Amino acid sequence: MKGWRAVTGFFVFSLIINGVVHAQRVKVGAMPFVNLSKDQTLKYLEDELPKEILLEIAKDERFYTLGSQEVKKAISEAGINESILPLKAARIVGEKTGAEIMIFGDFQKIGDQVRISTYISSVKDEKVIDTVKVIGASQGLFTLIEEVVRKTAISVKKAIPPSQEKQTTKPLKKPTGPPPPVVQRKSPSPPPSPAIPPPPPKTSKEDEATYKLLEGQITKPGENALYYYNKGVELSDGTDTEISYYRKAIELDPTLADAYYNLGVIYSNRGQKETAIMYFEEFLKYSKDEEKRLKVKFFISQLKGEKEVETPPSQYDRKLAEKWYNEGVKLSNNSDEEMKYYMLAIQADPTFDRPHYNLAVIYYQRGMFNEAIKEYEEYLKWTNDPPEEKENVRKIVDYLKSITGK
Repeated sequence: MKGWRAVTGFFVFSLIINGVVHAQRVKVGAMPFVNLSKDQTLKYLEDELPKEILLEIAKDERFYTLGSQEVKKAISEAGINESILPLKAARIVGEKTGAEIMIFGDFQKIGDQVRISTYISSVKDEKVIDTVKVIGASQGLFTLIEEVVRKTAISVKKAIPPSQEKQTTKPLKKPTGPPPPVVQRKSPSPPPSPAIPPPPPKTSKEDEATYKLLEGQITKPGENALYYYNKGVELSDGTDTEISYYRKAIELDPTLADAYYNLGVIYSNRGQKETAIMYFEEFLKYSKDEEKRLKVKFFISQLKGEKEVETPPSQYDRKLAEKWYNEGVKLSNNSDEEMKYYMLAIQADPTFDRPHYNLAVIYYQRGMFNEAIKEYEEYLKWTNDPPEEKENVRKIVDYLKSITGK
């Protein structure tokens, strides 16, 4: 549960893109786990277990992990229900999402014992390539979760073919451009706005038809979203062809944040503010890069003609907070030292959601439920995570309040 990846990143408006994903990565997904005993106090594990397993796997740069929304969308579109064998369901979802490895599993409470099972499957061969099972007392549930997460991640890493393990791909970057203007709140006069060329006509039906035609021409069987995203970055010329590459990438992976960002840049440079804002807002839905998100929000405010945009108080130091947070993630051993790093991160920037979450998990595992509730609620206050993830945390908070009498 502490497995959030180290947070880094930067933002330079106009033409910088940080290639955060590699075309050679092995794509891994996880199905919601089955609650065999139907115990409602454990229901949150249906989504929590696959999420934590994927977070652990995502620490290894050789892997690209699917989001829960993408998996659930594939399950819904395929009409998968309980009558379909889990292995077959995993193969169907894997084929729809382009995943090479799919994980599924179940858990069951029998008396005061809990058993958790995970199955690592090859999508291409539709077979289970490894199994992980843990069992123990329900009082030590989170120790069991940590164990099954760790063992499953190790098993997945062993499943990479040696030839594929050695492949590397350098991230593609946009050519650097000018930095964004800086808001000087205390300045008696605002800084000059960057020069914007006269706006061309807004996207017309003819333009849309051109994009669709280009998308059809560039489509290659078997290529994934990253292929088309990287082709767009290689062009970096702001043409309709570059736009079509990013649109095709989004069609194949609607969560690919950087493709939305590049489209926002292109339309902003074309003077089509409404379209640029639309794509920047889609970027905000899927990006986890907090520094980049903040500056995109700033530029949206500029496009909308707003004078100011909300920023963290000047005394908060997000970079220092990220530094301490990353030190804690490196430990991931539930120690007092790990907790100290998260507390230092929160002291540097109380609005940083990740250390609140990781600290809450440790408190939970130590039986310090009141402290866990406080940190979970701080996480919920500041996080930009998807609604379903926040809902899972709210369920944990409700459960903790029910047993503490709050």
